[in-house]
Amino acid sequence: MGGAHYVFILGTSNDDDGTLSAISLSRVDAAERQYRIDPQIIITATGGHGAHFNSAVWPHRHYVDQELIRRGIPTATVANDELLSSNTVEDALVIDRFCKRRSVASFGIATSAFHVRRCEMIFDCLCPDYAVTFHAGIDPAGTNRAKITHEVAAQKMLRQQGGVMLEGKLFAFRNLALALE
Repeated sequence: MGGAHYVFILGTSNDDDGTLSAISLSRVDAAERQYRIDPQIIITATGGHGAHFNSAVWPHRHYVDQELIRRGIPTATVANDELLSSNTVEDALVIDRFCKRRSVASFGIATSAFHVRRCEMIFDCLCPDYAVTFHAGIDPAGTNRAKITHEVAAQKMLRQQGGVMLEGKLFAFRNLALALE
C-alpha cells in the first residue's frame, strides 16, 4: 500500500439550509491547517444524512466540500455514494473501504478536540491496516455539554466491551493503552 495521503474531515451537524455548525467549521479549520503545511494532501469529508445532524438536501460532505472550495482548498473527487455516514463507526468503515480501493496506507482524521479520543479508539479497532494521525479542531466556546457527556459515556462503553461491537462481533483494541485509560 502507498498512494496519496488523505485527510478526512469527519461529519457533524449543519442546519436545514446546509450552513455548517461551529463544530463543523472547527474540523474544516483543522484540515486546512494540515493543507497549509502540506499542499500535497488530499482533503475530503464524510457525512451523509441523518435526523440528528443533517436534514438538508445534500449530504453533509457536500457542504464541507463547498466550504473547502470557498477557502481555496481543492477537494478529492469522490463518487456520490462514497463516504456517506451518519456516525463515527460508519466513518471508520467507509474510510476503510475508500482507502482500500485506492491503496492508501496512511491518512489523517480531522475532528473536534472533544471527539479525538473516541476516534482513536474506534479507528484502532476498525482500521488496523493504516497509520492514522488525528488533527483536532478547537472546540468552539459553548460546546454543548451533552456532546462531551456523550463522548465520555461512549468511551467508557468501548473500554468495557474491549473494543467496537459491530453486528455481534467484537473488533478488539490493538493498542491496549486505549482500553486501560
